[in-house]
Amino acid sequence: MAKISEALNRAGVDLQQASPGAVAKGPDSAAFRPAHNPAIIKLYYTVEALKPQNARVVLQFVAATPGEGTTTIARGYAAIAASEGNQRVLLIDCNPSTSPHSTQADVRPTLIEAHKQGLPLDQVVTPSKRYANLQLVQLSHSPNPLIEIESEDLIAMFAALREDYPTIILDCAPANQAPDSIAMSRYCDGTILVVRAEGVRSAVIKSVQDNIKLVGGQIIGAVFNRRNVYIPKWLYLSLFSSSV
Repeated sequence: MAKISEALNRAGVDLQQASPGAVAKGPDSAAFRPAHNPAIIKLYYTVEALKPQNARVVLQFVAATPGEGTTTIARGYAAIAASEGNQRVLLIDCNPSTSPHSTQADVRPTLIEAHKQGLPLDQVVTPSKRYANLQLVQLSHSPNPLIEIESEDLIAMFAALREDYPTIILDCAPANQAPDSIAMSRYCDGTILVVRAEGVRSAVIKSVQDNIKLVGGQIIGAVFNRRNVYIPKWLYLSLFSSSV
């Protein structure tokens, strides 16, 4: 996975067509229409081309601050993986204030609850009607989900999910509001930073980078949301100067 950040650098991935506005909670909303986001398709194929063959991956999408479009991009990527890749995809909503179950909110157990109770996945996931291979699940209703589960159990849970889903996407809360988002990175194969161009200070991004590395996470690249004309030099250097 280490080469992915280099490829994203060369590809100059940006998401000027993606919008971080309000996103409907259901799995068949406009947020899941990849045809409108060619840059997300580019991101998907870049990651797929460089990951180990037949690898089953857990990818985290996270931003430093609110309003940078993480949910839109994570859901768009999940839709691309499910349609273009023709593979089973699980999108895990790690935001405690939202539920992917729409009208079924709080009815089904969360993913952590299901793991603890030994429940089958079909009792907790919500299938997409638009994409046959895409399913959604809420990680937890707690603002600090990692308090609910031991590290060993979380690792075991992801290992079990990999058996059923070649691609697992984590849509995480902003790092500056949810310390668990930083900690979660150590359990993923790679973290993709979502950055709203010219909307966040370089020091804030650098802090998130450093904290992810501190806990053992691996940043594999970044996507630039609402980029107007160019990638600011300070942001480009901040995100890619330490790529391996």
